[in-house]
Amino acid sequence: MERIKDRLRNKGALSDLVEERLEELWMHAVERIADDRIKAAVVYLLEEVVPWQFFVAPASSSSQFHPNWQVTAGGLVRHTTELCIGLHRHLQQFPELTDEKCVPLPKVFDTLLAAGILHDAFKNGLPWGEKTDYENHHRIAAEKWSEAAEKFGVPEDIRKNATEAIFWHAGRWTPGWTIGLHNQRSIYARVLHNMDMAFSNVDLTLMFEAKHIS
Repeated sequence: MERIKDRLRNKGALSDLVEERLEELWMHAVERIADDRIKAAVVYLLEEVVPWQFFVAPASSSSQFHPNWQVTAGGLVRHTTELCIGLHRHLQQFPELTDEKCVPLPKVFDTLLAAGILHDAFKNGLPWGEKTDYENHHRIAAEKWSEAAEKFGVPEDIRKNATEAIFWHAGRWTPGWTIGLHNQRSIYARVLHNMDMAFSNVDLTLMFEAKHIS
C-alpha cells in the first residue's frame, strides 16, 4: 500500500480522502485474502500495473449509476471496497460455495475477493482515459490478472475462475454477450456481476442518505 501512496504523492494526488479510501480497500478486501499467492498477485497489480488514476477516480463520471459517496475522489475504490465487503453475506446463499455452516469456502472467497478488487481497476482503459472504456476494460483486467496469477503460482482453477468473473462482471452489458451465454457463465461470474450491480446503484443514496423515503 505504501508503494501506491508514494505513486499518488508523486502525482500530487494523495488527498486525505483518497488515502482513507485506499486504507479501507486494504483492510476490508486485500488483507482478507488468505492465500498468499493470490494476495501477492493482487498486490503486485495494484502497486505496479494498475493506473494510478484508479485510486483517485470517481466511480462514475456521469453520476448516473452510483450513489453520492461513490462519485467523489476515490469513489471507484470505495465502490470496489463495498462490493468486497458484501461478498461474504451474498455467498452464504450458495450451498455449492459454502460449508455445512454456510461459511464461504476459503478458496471461493479468495477467488472472488481477487476478482472484485480488480474488476474495475482498468475502468477507463490502459492508458487511463477520460471516460469508461466499455469495450475493453473487462478484457484488460482479466488479462492482467491472468498474467499475474500465473507469475505468482496461483492454482489454475482459481486463476481461471477469477479471470472469467472479471471478464463477465458487467453481465449482459459485456461486449459479445448473448442470451445463449447467459446461463453458461460460471457461478463465480454470476456472483461478481450480482455484487457489481448491487453496489453501483444510485438508489443507495435514497436508502442510506435520505432521512425520509418519498
